[in-house]
Amino acid sequence: MIFCETHVFHTQVEFDDLDAGGVVHHPKYLHFLERARTRAMNDAGCSYADSMKAGVAFVIAEVRAKYLRPLRYEEKITVLTRCVAIRRSSLKVFQAIV
Repeated sequence: MIFCETHVFHTQVEFDDLDAGGVVHHPKYLHFLERARTRAMNDAGCSYADSMKAGVAFVIAEVRAKYLRPLRYEEKITVLTRCVAIRRSSLKVFQAIV
């Protein structure tokens, strides 16, 4: 798999993702995105663990989010991940939770 292709990651909302109101607390969405991004990299043959051993780290510099509706307990979600730009020292990744 090539990292610039759309990667599909399936998961579901667990109890520890919820806030007191019973919906996913907004920072938890970033956890779903991070899991999907590292899985996409691993599936593309770019292990995050191997990168760290080689002294290469990935830092999230910017996030733009638009929340359309809340996620609830046990809801199944799919995270789509696609690398849209590769530069000398950065990657630009588009992700969507559907």
